[in-house]
Amino acid sequence: MPVNGKGSGGRHALGDAHDLTALHEFIHRVCDDHGPLRPGVGEYVLGLAYDVRKAKEGARLRRQVADPAGGKTAVYGVEVVWVPLLLQAAILRGAAVGEALAEGFGAVEAGLIPGAANRLRGVDWEGATARADTRAAYFLPGNGKAFRKRSLLPVLRSLDGMHERLHEMGLAVPGPRAIAPGEFQALVGAEDQILGAAGL
Repeated sequence: MPVNGKGSGGRHALGDAHDLTALHEFIHRVCDDHGPLRPGVGEYVLGLAYDVRKAKEGARLRRQVADPAGGKTAVYGVEVVWVPLLLQAAILRGAAVGEALAEGFGAVEAGLIPGAANRLRGVDWEGATARADTRAAYFLPGNGKAFRKRSLLPVLRSLDGMHERLHEMGLAVPGPRAIAPGEFQALVGAEDQILGAAGL
């Protein structure tokens, strides 16, 4: 899967051992029994925690980068698809209110894909996480960079349950290039195979 470029399927999320430890601990804190996330939403975000832990163990990506002192520092990372990455970042930003990490999650949303944060604002997380696999499966197959570039924001918009309700009522869905719910419905049951073929 091509990552990091325009129209890519996702990006490499990298950090040193301290960064990844802080992120891993934070995710588990907000997903535990006393955290702010409902169980279904927390389980979805825990998938990112698993990848972060495996990355820290060196089982995903590992690189050496120059540090300010002129030496080399090991950084670790994971390849993340845009749809779940942006959804997980939005959920974690909401859960991080009042914490130092909140600013970082806001930067992910604002800096990676302009307009992504607006598409996810006010979305019901429980419904969105239930729809996320079909959206990622729609977004990822070998349809090329041009397809992914034009479809990402409409795919994010479709995570909101209002998208389906507007279609059911025969009303226009706000924004250009709205995707009919039937296109996602056709992928139900095939998500695992599609995402597995993409190495996810």
